[in-house]
Amino acid sequence: MKRLLGTGVLSATFLSLLSWAGAQQTQDALQGQRSFGRFELDTGTVDGLWVEAGVAHFQERTRIRKLTVRDTVTFTTPFARVAAGDGRLWEAGLLVPVVIREFDRDVDPAFEDNPDVLALPLPFDDETGIGDIQAYGKAVPVRTDFFDLGAGLLLSFPSGDEDEGLGSGQVGFLPSVGLLPSTVGAGTSKKGIGTGEVGFLPYATAALKFRTLELRAHGGYEWFTDETSTAIEAAVYGGGLYYLYHPRFSLRADFVGLSADVLGPDDDFVTFEPGFDLQMRIGPLDCVVRSFGAIGMTEVSPDWGVGGSVAVQMRSEAIGL
Repeated sequence: MKRLLGTGVLSATFLSLLSWAGAQQTQDALQGQRSFGRFELDTGTVDGLWVEAGVAHFQERTRIRKLTVRDTVTFTTPFARVAAGDGRLWEAGLLVPVVIREFDRDVDPAFEDNPDVLALPLPFDDETGIGDIQAYGKAVPVRTDFFDLGAGLLLSFPSGDEDEGLGSGQVGFLPSVGLLPSTVGAGTSKKGIGTGEVGFLPYATAALKFRTLELRAHGGYEWFTDETSTAIEAAVYGGGLYYLYHPRFSLRADFVGLSADVLGPDDDFVTFEPGFDLQMRIGPLDCVVRSFGAIGMTEVSPDWGVGGSVAVQMRSEAIGL
């Protein structure tokens, strides 16, 4: 908790100083800056058509037996995202992730032939396949010079094979929200991340605006058509600071979280996810290069993550929206 609070205070202070020192920019430009892992849940709305392709990579190491056995699980998630909106009031979109899950066990050479070590079961096998597809829609009817307020609904569909752990719903990393752990999720048991159920996540989203700085937050509750060992209800929350350094360059510092009964009161999933967006105008297109990093802030979070994407946005006036 101290590490979480310390990181938050430092991020807020740094971005606040940059904001007051920067030149005055329009809120419309800042509105175009988006979350990487929680794109669907922030207050931003696409102006026209947005097409994005990228990848996120997460790793967690766990010691099974002190000083003798260490397990490492990695999730690499290539994804495609398509969204459309009017740049102010509404947005709808689709996210299609591919899950590459890899597992490795390191054993101290002195214990390689130990019967107790040899008897330890492997949590799961390596798997590759499509994850749970997500569709969403949101409206942000309240937009002022000082704050934005809206709401939306995200649906996840059981396209991933829950038997192979390729869906997105068992709790431990995120369920079906964002990019694993923040585009697909993994479980506290780490035995699989498939739901096999349709998920519903109604949510609220808001932002406070201070010149070239925005403080954004979102919250909702995800439930499924049936609660199973791989489809677990959870509260989803997060937010972050977004600083517009230049109309074409922005910085972000996101915190994303999830709370479920199986995690316990002190073991919420929380990650700190900094990054930047760099935009380039090419004719009627806005090309955006996006970076992403992640640091786990709790025991059930991944240790670290990294990723990036390239997005192309065609403005609404160019496509008639």
